[in-house]
Amino acid sequence: KGAATEKTVLNPIYQSIAEVVDQLESLKVSEDGMIDKKEAQTIKTLIGKLQGEFNKLIEIGLYEDSQSKAIRDRAANAIRVVVLDLHNNLSETDKAIALMNVALKISGTAGLESKVKHDIRVLEETKKNAGLIAPVANLVAEEKYEEALRQIESDRKKFSGNAELQEFYDGQKKLCISMLALNKYKQARDYFDKQQEDKAKPLFDEAGKLIHDNINLFNFNNK
Repeated sequence: KGAATEKTVLNPIYQSIAEVVDQLESLKVSEDGMIDKKEAQTIKTLIGKLQGEFNKLIEIGLYEDSQSKAIRDRAANAIRVVVLDLHNNLSETDKAIALMNVALKISGTAGLESKVKHDIRVLEETKKNAGLIAPVANLVAEEKYEEALRQIESDRKKFSGNAELQEFYDGQKKLCISMLALNKYKQARDYFDKQQEDKAKPLFDEAGKLIHDNINLFNFNNK
């Protein structure tokens, strides 16, 4: 590829892809506990923009260029983060599978392609296991996090040979621990703001201990 082509054609495409990826990476779909129509439309629009830019790369014969592969991987990873949020925190498995297949199509390297294929297998197995995950998923949906944790430990032993379910339980346990710690922190903060430090301190300590005791769940380099 010539310098003129890179400056006039490639750079604008790469810049557009990077901007879309930034938007995908900044999405916090599960923050309010659900995915609404506006969020679903935002994801659909961003994916459409990505596909449009990748089509331009195909048209000029540079879709398999090394730089293109790198930015394809970044885009696929951004979609993957959204997918894991949808699946782990909202149990939106069908939407997660559909988006993960998009990530698979645009993956630029064999390494990421292998990782995405694994994710799809896990999602599809989780879908098959829908009846088995219902007890935990229902408690989480009802925000009964302590009950959900007890159910997770019980079911984890019951289905110890099911690797996909074990991954599901890890994700749900992480969510429950996060929400319990957050709720304790908010309550502690309320007491602290009212200058009731004696009531605030134990709750701050409990919130910190929850995270500390389960720190293995929060390895962000192993998504």
